[in-house]
Amino acid sequence: MKKLVMTVAILAVFSGMGLAQETYRISVNQFVEHPALDAVLHGFKDYFKDNNIPIDIKVHNAQANMGTANQIAQQRVGEKADLLMAIAPPSAQACAQTLKNAPTNLKRPLLFTAVTDPVAARSAGQPLSSHDGIAKCNDCAHKS
Repeated sequence: MKKLVMTVAILAVFSGMGLAQETYRISVNQFVEHPALDAVLHGFKDYFKDNNIPIDIKVHNAQANMGTANQIAQQRVGEKADLLMAIAPPSAQACAQTLKNAPTNLKRPLLFTAVTDPVAARSAGQPLSSHDGIAKCNDCAHKS
């Protein structure tokens, strides 16, 4: 079931990008180092490795600082990655808000995870999942 959820999420996010690209650039905004959040990141990376999908992934950690999460979000949007991934509600909110305010040429798909309730984790007065180009991924746990 976990693979199915991950496959559907990845296909939904990459569907508009033209899958002929050789290596996908992914930028991750993780709010804090924590075993559960680290497992999400490892599970995400494992999916690409297990399916022989080449990625160039950059991970940025806000060290539990909301100001840093906002700064990371703004910088990641500017670097024009193929996909932004946010781990934990503060990072997801920062990325969603930044993307909402970004010029059209900087809009990117956002995949957020480790957010239990996207309705309660609001961004710009709306549930996270209601923004265009944003998808939620559940159960991206690292295989042990």
